[in-house]
Amino acid sequence: MFLFTEGQITNERFLVYLNDLLSSGEIADLFAAEDVDGIVNNIRPAVKSEGITDSKDNCWKYFIGRVKKNLHMALCFSPGESLRNRAKKFPALINCTVIDWFHPWPEDALLSVATKFLAEVEMASDTIRNGVQTFMPFSFKLVNNYSAKILEQERRYVYTTPKSFLELIKLFKVMLGKKEGELINNKDKYETGVVKLTETGEIVAKLEEELKIFSVEVEAKKKSADEQAEIVGGEKVKVEAQNAIAEDEAAKCAEIKTTVEAKMASVQKDLDAALPLVEKAKKALDGLNIDDFRNLKALKNPPPDIDKTFTCVLNLLCRIDPNVPVDKNGKLKTDNTWKTALACMSNPQVFLDNLNSLKGYIDRDEISPNNFKANNATLAEETFTPEIIKTKSSAAGGLCDFIRNITDYYNVVVSVEPKKLAVAEAQAQLAAANEKKAQVDALVADLNAKLQVLMDAYNKAMNEKETAMKEAERCERKLNLAQRLVGALGSELDRWQQSILDIGELLNVIIGDVLLASAFVSYVGPFNKKFRDAILKEFVDFFRKNNIPMSPNANPLTVLTDEATVAGWNNYGLPPDRVSTENGSILTNSERYSLIIDPQLQGILWLRKTYEQHGLKVTRLSNNKMVKTIEFAVESGNPVLIENMENTIDAVIQPVYSRAIVKKGKNKYIKMGDKELSLSPSFNLFLHTKLSNPHYPPEI
Repeated sequence: MFLFTEGQITNERFLVYLNDLLSSGEIADLFAAEDVDGIVNNIRPAVKSEGITDSKDNCWKYFIGRVKKNLHMALCFSPGESLRNRAKKFPALINCTVIDWFHPWPEDALLSVATKFLAEVEMASDTIRNGVQTFMPFSFKLVNNYSAKILEQERRYVYTTPKSFLELIKLFKVMLGKKEGELINNKDKYETGVVKLTETGEIVAKLEEELKIFSVEVEAKKKSADEQAEIVGGEKVKVEAQNAIAEDEAAKCAEIKTTVEAKMASVQKDLDAALPLVEKAKKALDGLNIDDFRNLKALKNPPPDIDKTFTCVLNLLCRIDPNVPVDKNGKLKTDNTWKTALACMSNPQVFLDNLNSLKGYIDRDEISPNNFKANNATLAEETFTPEIIKTKSSAAGGLCDFIRNITDYYNVVVSVEPKKLAVAEAQAQLAAANEKKAQVDALVADLNAKLQVLMDAYNKAMNEKETAMKEAERCERKLNLAQRLVGALGSELDRWQQSILDIGELLNVIIGDVLLASAFVSYVGPFNKKFRDAILKEFVDFFRKNNIPMSPNANPLTVLTDEATVAGWNNYGLPPDRVSTENGSILTNSERYSLIIDPQLQGILWLRKTYEQHGLKVTRLSNNKMVKTIEFAVESGNPVLIENMENTIDAVIQPVYSRAIVKKGKNKYIKMGDKELSLSPSFNLFLHTKLSNPHYPPEI
């Protein structure tokens, strides 16, 4: 099937080929010579199978005959002057076609369609439903009559097609649902507001009673907290006094401790300095050989230096070695020191062990000072040195070295003894101070524990007091806000209640107001003010005769827009007169793409500013990128303005302005040329012309 509409005729030469195709079944010189040969060769087997001579002419005639048999063509033209002129120039359009004339829908068909599509709309009564259903064909017929009148008087073509009839029904259903939803929502808001105001009044009374109770509780808790604070204050003074005493004791203890530590450090320093003397003495003893002592025991009468050395040793061992005789004062008592020495050396190892034990006796203060005083005269002699004594006997030299070092160690220990006593005394003072401090600390801890109990009770009382005060403040603040709200909105209560009644009445008549507004948008746009007023008057008369409820002063603009929106339009350049406002309302509410007849270029200025924030794309039919602009806008949802159109429209955009929409599942598509475009719900198309009386196809 080859379907060709007059909207696709962008050049009258198209009809030359159509005229040839209709009259003869072929278009002269359509194929090149080599293409003709290819067709003949391909068709030759079919020609032979029909028993026809397969000459070139016979093959070509057979091909044309098959084309005539299989090619089906449908030409769609609107009756009028253009069809009349084309029929004269190309007679095959009439002579070689079967004319199927589509007459306007009869009123019964329109009523049947309206009844079917309006069946799902809820209406108050069957009378209203019958009136609305009857209005649909009535308005269609009425506007057709006025279209003939305006053509006769103004020479302006206005087309009302079955598609515009269906769009009226669709617009009515959509607008009725929207307006009823808005009114019901507003009514619910007012009713909720009235309920809230009533509840707020009850809450205010309840809060006033609660605030009285809270005031009494707060005063009682304030008094309890103040009494507790007084008790806590007295106990706190006692604790602070004891704390001051404890701090003084702690300071004294710290001072004593510092002194003790300093003295102990001094004593330890002196003792540490004496330790090398002990090591030297021990080393001197370690150097002695038992055989040396055996050799000494062989001497009957030793040299004086050796005898002197052993005398010093015997002095040191008084009351340590039982072989050393002593008097009642613990001093050496012997007539023959060498004989006594030999007795001590009878067991050389025991003799050495007794000498090694001297340090322990010194450290424990278990040795008599006389032991060392008896040797002072000998130690003072210049000849009593280990070096000299060794010349007489190595054992005696080692003992001499031991005697000198152990004596020096003893002298050091004796010199630090007063310091030790001072340390011991200081430690006793520190212990006493610590004991006293511990007693004070225990007393303070006991007082603090008692104070903590009181503080806990005080804090609890204060918390209860603060909680009660906060609750009272919250209640008072809430009461204040509620009183302010009731005071501010008290005058609104009557107005809201009246608004609920008004909206209820408006819901009863909204069906008529919406029907009038949707018919106004669908039909009266192409007419001037005189015809618009006449059409609206007949619409209103029909409503009254058929008992369709509507507002006393029904006005389509009250349904289609509001004062704030109109003020915004005026700021964007729309003239403030009623016709311009009506045009703006039609453009923003219509389900169809709008044609703007704008000789004075006022409408396009307003349109540019209004839709600029929505990403308006502006183009012209002469623009090379016009098709790409529309393709992009269809899928992305940008509105498109085609400005400064003449009487002819490019056939390539015909599927767009005629809304040739194809549904596939939940998505909608428009086929534009060889592309299938996904239609965005926000896409819109505006056609603009500066011609004062243009003539476009009915699809526009």
